[in-house]
Amino acid sequence: MSQQWVVDHVIKASILHPSGAVTKAHPTAIRRGDLVDVAATVEVVNMRGRGGWHSEVMVSPNHILRLKTAVQLRAEGETGSKAPPVSPSGQGVSALPELPVELGFDALHSDEEAE
Repeated sequence: MSQQWVVDHVIKASILHPSGAVTKAHPTAIRRGDLVDVAATVEVVNMRGRGGWHSEVMVSPNHILRLKTAVQLRAEGETGSKAPPVSPSGQGVSALPELPVELGFDALHSDEEAE
């Protein structure tokens, strides 16, 4: 069972700053309790066996975006603040533009390709 929860590839990570800027980060910058957004690939495999057809669904995380740290979340809980951080354009974090599907999250790491 433990082998079913193994990630065998590098997961890209980024951090959303209160200004609305997104920067790449090492995956260890994400800690337990942080609020994150995860992009994942879902793969469905249909197999035929002795008992007939059955399907397996596998979810593979590709990119993790840290929205807020656990410390920030605790501080907001103590102050009762529920307002999302605001970007320089005046839009809330939830209004971040979606990346085109063909670009995926690689658009955030375009300089990483050159290394």
